[in-house]
Amino acid sequence: MKQRRGLIYLAILAVFVVMAPFLLVIWEIGSEAWYDRRTPNFSQRAVIYVYPDMSRSRLVDSICIKAGALDPESVDRCIHKSGPPVPGRYVIEPSMTSVVIARKISRGWEDEMRLTIAPVFRSLGDAAGIIAAQVMADSAAVYAALTDPERLERCGLRAETALALILPDTYNVFWSVSPEDLADRLADEYARYWTAERRQQAQAQGLTPAEAAVLASIVNEETKYQPEMSRVAGVYLNRLHRGMLLQADPTVAYCFGYGLKRVLTRHLEVESPYNTYKYAGLPPGMISCAPKVCIEAVLHPSSEDNLYFCASPALDGTHRFARTLSEHNRNAAAYRAALSRQ
Repeated sequence: MKQRRGLIYLAILAVFVVMAPFLLVIWEIGSEAWYDRRTPNFSQRAVIYVYPDMSRSRLVDSICIKAGALDPESVDRCIHKSGPPVPGRYVIEPSMTSVVIARKISRGWEDEMRLTIAPVFRSLGDAAGIIAAQVMADSAAVYAALTDPERLERCGLRAETALALILPDTYNVFWSVSPEDLADRLADEYARYWTAERRQQAQAQGLTPAEAAVLASIVNEETKYQPEMSRVAGVYLNRLHRGMLLQADPTVAYCFGYGLKRVLTRHLEVESPYNTYKYAGLPPGMISCAPKVCIEAVLHPSSEDNLYFCASPALDGTHRFARTLSEHNRNAAAYRAALSRQ
């Protein structure tokens, strides 16, 4: 009996010796899985950009370095076990585990970002560049989407007024947003901005929304001083309503690609439909972006009867306004004298 028990114990021991390596592997795998799922593995918040065709090894290195991985091997395990990385922008928080971030990236659970379109662009190409610098798309693709004729037609715009589609602001988007979806988003924002009330206000000034944006682009180039914007808009609307030439210097500067330090008399003869010293009415298109504040100035112009304005002799970016040409000439002479003294 004792001999039989001894043989049984020996058999059990032999099985244990044989199975021990396998049991150890199973235990290690189980403990690793528990660690990867349950243990926060990052020391700092980080933003990770996953580019198309980015290798998993490069992705692991980016995560470990930027997020300060406490256990790089855990990150490597989870990223290589998960599906292919989906391009996008992903935020890693210190509270996240390796499994969580691996799942986010392999399933495309992208985090939104703030796309800021500042009112500093003067052409659609510039605007496309500003946008492309912040998202995954390239500027050529963004430009093509923004100039799509069908989309512009739906918004009541043409190629010359396509810039009106872009209202400078900050938008929440995904970094991987397609150029087409982004253009649709801007078109939706344009439609939301141009409410029935705003359209009626433009109509009261004898303008369409696109024409209001054209005039707003001139106001934007004339002054950055917000308290004066409605007065500048009022001058140009008074001129339009009286059949006078706009004679807006920024339109002449536009004809020279904004390469002039000052608009001189000889520049006023440039042959271009944008030269408002030669052609009546508004130019055919926008000469720069039209910030909302400038559009609002056009929709709510000053009620003054001013027909002229020129830069102030204080040389501080403000202007002097005048109802008569003689008054305007005095203001202009004071400004030129100030420039000469300077």
